[in-house]
Amino acid sequence: MSTRKIAVPVENGMLAQNFNDADKFYIYDIENNEVSKEQMELVDKNTPDKVLELLKNLQVTEVLGAQMEKTETDNLLKNNVGVILSAPIMHPKDLVIDFMKQPVHNHGESCCGGEKGSCDTGGGSCGCDH
Repeated sequence: MSTRKIAVPVENGMLAQNFNDADKFYIYDIENNEVSKEQMELVDKNTPDKVLELLKNLQVTEVLGAQMEKTETDNLLKNNVGVILSAPIMHPKDLVIDFMKQPVHNHGESCCGGEKGSCDTGGGSCGCDH
């Protein structure tokens, strides 16, 4: 089974309200639906191109966030990084663990950020078209 890598933008120890507000990212390796590794990467929020490059170099498969500008969502999706938005503001590891328990899915499209669907604010189901 392949490893998923979920990145969570963080500000002040919690999920950042907006992707651009993050001063660090927590990266979680997921194997068998469990967190197998956790790492933290500091970022300069004034250099969005470097953030994208970092996520690509770390082979992140998905970004789990609260809010994100459409251009950022599009850039991630163009680089094969899935985007799941409308997550509740909470501690990043707790967020990822809760996310892994939900029947949320991502088809390589922007859930809750594009025209394809919408999510509830509790980070639950995704309304992506199938």
